[in-house]
Amino acid sequence: MMRVGQAVGVVSGVICLGLTAVFLFAHPYGQAGMTSASEWGMVGLAVLAGGTAVLAYLNRPQWILLTFILSFVPVGFYLLLTPGIFRWVGVAHLGYLAAYFVLTAVQKRNTTSM
Repeated sequence: MMRVGQAVGVVSGVICLGLTAVFLFAHPYGQAGMTSASEWGMVGLAVLAGGTAVLAYLNRPQWILLTFILSFVPVGFYLLLTPGIFRWVGVAHLGYLAAYFVLTAVQKRNTTSM
């Protein structure tokens, strides 16, 4: 079960990282409205996505929850409610939360069974 939680976290991080790269370098909806602030926000989102993938691989659920809060609350929730391809960034963030719950459940089960 731990491998499932790790896989969900890594895949969610990679998906979010890929979509933020598309947003930054090949935005399909045009560059209208792009400011340096929005570009830096997406770079921060990409850093958090890469960090989440690494944290999931290393089995660090508390840190995954922190990356979920830092990325979903300001940006991911908004993107989840938008039409188009970037909705999947919000869905990937929900994958962070799912990975957190699975990895935490596995840790609790392992500590109580000993």
